[in-house]
Amino acid sequence: MENLLKLRFVSIGHNMLGSGGPDDLGFLTSLTTATSLRMLDMEHNKLGGTLPASISNLSTNLELLKINLTGNVPSSMGQFKNLLELNLSDNNLSGTIPQEVVGLSSLSVGNLKNLAALDVFENMLSSEIPGALGSCGSLEILYI
Repeated sequence: MENLLKLRFVSIGHNMLGSGGPDDLGFLTSLTTATSLRMLDMEHNKLGGTLPASISNLSTNLELLKINLTGNVPSSMGQFKNLLELNLSDNNLSGTIPQEVVGLSSLSVGNLKNLAALDVFENMLSSEIPGALGSCGSLEILYI
């Protein structure tokens, strides 16, 4: 999958994909060449493991990301500056929502100023709701 330059939408949600194993999400690395990718929907599968570090190499043009994963919310999600919807609901996420995700990163690339919907409902997140959510001026929908 090296020549995915024109690929814009990937929707593999609501299937029985994956084994629940630690390497189920390894295929995401092959999507890093899809520089036109706008939507990635992988929710409600049996994909296991944590997000690979290569997630930060996905297209910065990504507008919608729906994914099932375990572990912590990766701070690298904050690099998707054009993201309109981030759906991480119904996972086994723990820890906190990183400041980079909601817009107060010290790195200018980590601002999700266009984010209109953030869904982290039905997880095991802890700590306080980040005050940085107040800087997401386009936020219309928030499920925590």
